[in-house]
Amino acid sequence: MPLLRRAELNYYAGESGALLPQSGTFHYAGPNGQHYRSFLRVGSAIQSPDSLDAVSFWLLPYVGPSTMVIVETTTISIIGMHLAQYLREEAYEDRAITAVHALPGYGRPALRQFIARTRATRPVIVDGASALVVISVSSTGVMAEIARSAAHDLGFTTTAAVALYGTPARATDAGTSDQTSALNDVFCFLESDLGRSPSNDCEMCDPKAPHSSPALPISPVTFTVGVAESVVPAKLDAVYATEAKEFVDRYRTTDAFSVHRDDPSDGRHHAVHIDVAKLLGHKDNIFKVRFLAKVDELAGQVDTILAPDHLTARSMAKLAGDRLKIPVVVRNPQDLGAATAEEIAHLNASRLLIIDDAIVSGDRLRSFRDELIEKGYDHEECHALVGVLRTQTDSETRGIANIVHQLGPTEKQLHAVEQVLLPNWQEDDCPWCWEQNLLHSRGKLGINSEQLANRETVLTSANGLREVLFWGWNDDQFRLGPNSVFGHKDLNQAQVFVVVSSALQSMRNRNVLDEQFTPPVSKVLTPEFWTHGRFYVNVVVASILRAARRHDLLAPTPGKAYLSAAESRLGKRKGTNLRMEVLLGMAAGKMPTAQMAAAVALEEADPAIGSLFNQLLGLSPKQ
Repeated sequence: MPLLRRAELNYYAGESGALLPQSGTFHYAGPNGQHYRSFLRVGSAIQSPDSLDAVSFWLLPYVGPSTMVIVETTTISIIGMHLAQYLREEAYEDRAITAVHALPGYGRPALRQFIARTRATRPVIVDGASALVVISVSSTGVMAEIARSAAHDLGFTTTAAVALYGTPARATDAGTSDQTSALNDVFCFLESDLGRSPSNDCEMCDPKAPHSSPALPISPVTFTVGVAESVVPAKLDAVYATEAKEFVDRYRTTDAFSVHRDDPSDGRHHAVHIDVAKLLGHKDNIFKVRFLAKVDELAGQVDTILAPDHLTARSMAKLAGDRLKIPVVVRNPQDLGAATAEEIAHLNASRLLIIDDAIVSGDRLRSFRDELIEKGYDHEECHALVGVLRTQTDSETRGIANIVHQLGPTEKQLHAVEQVLLPNWQEDDCPWCWEQNLLHSRGKLGINSEQLANRETVLTSANGLREVLFWGWNDDQFRLGPNSVFGHKDLNQAQVFVVVSSALQSMRNRNVLDEQFTPPVSKVLTPEFWTHGRFYVNVVVASILRAARRHDLLAPTPGKAYLSAAESRLGKRKGTNLRMEVLLGMAAGKMPTAQMAAAVALEEADPAIGSLFNQLLGLSPKQ
């Protein structure tokens, strides 16, 4: 029978949602003061009619003619109530449940509260009455002792205590444990102790431990974990900006960097655009020299160059072909089927080099792979060389390198002149597309002004933005100061944004921030780390507000510090030019709405701007 009972309860423990899983990013603080790597919620496991019938059956030996049930928590009160119904339905005339009570919490104060409340409602304990204590999971036996003590103080001379589940940390060879000094029975010993640690000696909480993590509190009433019970602060350190800073500084005298631009080669929109043609045309030939150095490394390893049919790729392929003295085939992937006899002969060469200006997602390289394989080309060796490799993560880079590897039977190579991590944002994620849509909607709101119209005109530029990325409150400039960790003081706004957005992407790549919000842990840039301090001049703060996703900045339950930071930035006289970007951040849901400070700031704005943001933020302007 114990084996059948254990099998049944093990099955119910596996029900969806009952076991809070182990995670490398957090652990659990149980209501009993213990910490756990994983946590079993019995109230979620024992809910179905079958599971309730099963538990009621196994509890029968501990029910007398007049038994009061004391359950550890309200989340398993249904077990006591179902047990009473089960006795009536199955016509157990010699057994009855007189009442079901739940302990209001853990510890001695909760015990005293329970005793006082129960005495007030049931002052007399009849002869022959007994108490049945039901514990959900027993790991220390303390809760059973507390409940037994409560029953004794209420006047029960006979008390049985049963745990539905028990942890095996101190199990003996006989299959019981020293928990049973307070328990009559443990129905099912779990295979794991759930990674239990005392809260005052928890290795998982130790910041010096290699796998430390925050403890998510489990509600002692509902046994639930909140949507974001733990906020992990993240700091935008210089180390995350180093790669992009060096890259952008190298080409700061070009206008190769822009935002909110459609790529002229394929028409795709990019929140961040890097024009490799302008890098290639650098007056000091920095990019060209670095590109040819990469080409020289491939000398003797490739026989033919394949490039897509757009201006920059053609220019790069010609330079490489002239340098290596090998033929060049210029074809888009979908046009390989129309290759001439001469091109086919070249493409049948055993060693191929694919050249392109940039890789963002790897779609074009993937198309080349698919078409080459479908057309029956078999290459002994294949390399890909790109001007700028700008993936979102290291894993994406490895995946793209694997595309090259699939074009032949031997190990292949992916080469890049410049490499940087950047978000791959199209219209849906582009912050300037969002702003443009916001301004376009003003017509439906009956709001218009020359200033709003001028700003919308700026955002419709076909060539993207290099300056005026940010909507200034006044004529102060958005510029870096000397010795900034984000680059040279002469960088334009787009160049600064590239460095900052790359730094945030590097943080996502290293799991310091999350690409997508994954509750219950919220990883955010805490306001103290980015809204103040010498590193965070207006152009950097504005770049963060634009480059961050909502969950990078705003936890589901933001604290007072963030609201205070927003109020400070709106009311501050020094740095007033940032006000509009802060208001946009509030409208985008990236900052908490500081209603009073926003209303006061908007009194100084153009009336149409004040009207627009009063409606967007739900403010009531002063009359």
